[in-house]
Amino acid sequence: GDTVFHLAMKTSQERMVRTMLTSNNVTLDVTITNNNGDTALHLGCTGKHADAVMPFLELHPKMTAQNNDGNTPLHLAYQNERSEILMHLLRDHMDYLDHRIRNKDGNTPAHLANKDRVIPFLQPAANIQNNDGDTALHHAASNGFIKIAKSLIRTEGADVTIKNGKGKTAITLARRKAKTILPLAKRQKVKDTVALLRRACPKK
Repeated sequence: GDTVFHLAMKTSQERMVRTMLTSNNVTLDVTITNNNGDTALHLGCTGKHADAVMPFLELHPKMTAQNNDGNTPLHLAYQNERSEILMHLLRDHMDYLDHRIRNKDGNTPAHLANKDRVIPFLQPAANIQNNDGDTALHHAASNGFIKIAKSLIRTEGADVTIKNGKGKTAITLARRKAKTILPLAKRQKVKDTVALLRRACPKK
């Protein structure tokens, strides 16, 4: 089960976290996992506020630890769209992260992104395929995440010709998305993503 420190991180109790980290009366093992294999940092990256996570990050805890689902704290921060936590992780702690780690579904952290953002990758992770054969570019294309798609193509050399397990490339998924009923702004982003992918396709 969860320790008191797990719960403090999960519920974003900054004062309690700081007290436990600095108290001479508390013996704290930050590597302890709960029944799901989550460390306190895993749970902190699912919390709503970054305040409790920030003092913990100053200790440079292991950020590549995987829980029972194979997710690292970075996976969960992307999946739960914790923008402030992600900002600090990607800006100040890149040397301790690994975008190449795959969970049990074969997904890297970028596969789980739920919001379009510029991702400053540190390792070559653009062409890693999950268990369905999708790359992070497939995921970005099917969601109209043009900022992520640009990051993958322009700085990471993502291969737009890779086909997933169903034989679909990223541009095929983007074109399919463009044909669905979408809000006007979202539809434009999807169309822009299609145009970006088309320009990135090898010339015949």
